[in-house]
Amino acid sequence: MAGRRALTLPEERQLLRVLRKSRSRDRTLITTQWLTGFRIGEVLTLTIGDVLRHGGIVPKIGIGPRHLKGHRGRTRWIPVLPELVRALREHLDTLPDHYLGNPHNPLFPSRQCDPGGSVRPLGRSQAHDIIKKIFSLARIEDDGRLGTHTLRKTFARNVYIHGGRDIMLLKRALGHADV
Repeated sequence: MAGRRALTLPEERQLLRVLRKSRSRDRTLITTQWLTGFRIGEVLTLTIGDVLRHGGIVPKIGIGPRHLKGHRGRTRWIPVLPELVRALREHLDTLPDHYLGNPHNPLFPSRQCDPGGSVRPLGRSQAHDIIKKIFSLARIEDDGRLGTHTLRKTFARNVYIHGGRDIMLLKRALGHADV
């Protein structure tokens, strides 16, 4: 989104301090988007089976074409960094064992169920509210350009800077078809 902005490095540090004291679901939701660069809609499609296999956290997370913007292309894979591993472990520890037993259950469950009784994932507006609340707690000034896409832009800036300013690497990391 053109109107959103990346967090500054001091804002990232403030956010991390607040996240480490936050509710595990909120910490994991934000950390997942921040460290994978997935769109919020993509993050909300993640299931238990996408992050947990054989009792351990997977080394990389993939979003399949049906959940990507445009619903085409290839699965986009992103490595799971240590901070995300910590957040995922903490979050998964808060979920009941019977819930973890179904790999199709959403990673970020809502309190609401669909008409068939299946657990729904958090909605976009719920995720937006969580992110805005954490930004506020981190005292990140909202200049009207903060939102869920802020974390994706922050990821993009970090990939660009730490990836040797390689525009093609950035294109692949974000799953863009064109530079």
